[in-house]
Amino acid sequence: MNLKLIITCTTVILGISATAQEKTITPEQIKIQKTQDSLNAVKAKAEREAEKARRESEKAQKEVEKAEKDRKDAEEKRIKAEEKRIKDTEKAADKMEKAHKKMEKEQEKISKERERVAKSYQKLVKEKEKQAKIDEDIIKESEKLEKQNKKGKLSPNDVEKWNQKIAKLKEKSADQRKRVEKAEKEARK
Repeated sequence: MNLKLIITCTTVILGISATAQEKTITPEQIKIQKTQDSLNAVKAKAEREAEKARRESEKAQKEVEKAEKDRKDAEEKRIKAEEKRIKDTEKAADKMEKAHKKMEKEQEKISKERERVAKSYQKLVKEKEKQAKIDEDIIKESEKLEKQNKKGKLSPNDVEKWNQKIAKLKEKSADQRKRVEKAEKEARK
């Protein structure tokens, strides 16, 4: 049993020494390890820098896209504002044209009304002149009749004719007065 114990102990010691030898690091291994650590650090730093550059690139791309979108929006707003201004200008021009046409129609209407009033007034003046002439004729004929009657040169038949003539003139005068009244109504309108 001693032998077994010795063998077991020897095996354990050999295993421990082999493990210890494996765990023992040589200066070359330390140099390799430092170089590898340095490479890993450089690689990690490069990856971080690459990630940072990628994020900055994405950020810059987003800013470019945002700026482009803002430019397009501003252009669209400017175009819409210009279109609205043109539309408002056209609308105002149409309104002005309609107002101008309406004003021309009103002026034409006023002009026609003035012409109508002037014609009515001229007609009234003519009708009054005719009335005055008829009244003068009645007065002249009446005076002639009186003169002739005073002289006694007229026969009853002649007096009758003069009276009929004066009656016709008075009838004509009444008709003319109606025309004058009608012309006055026309002129007042």
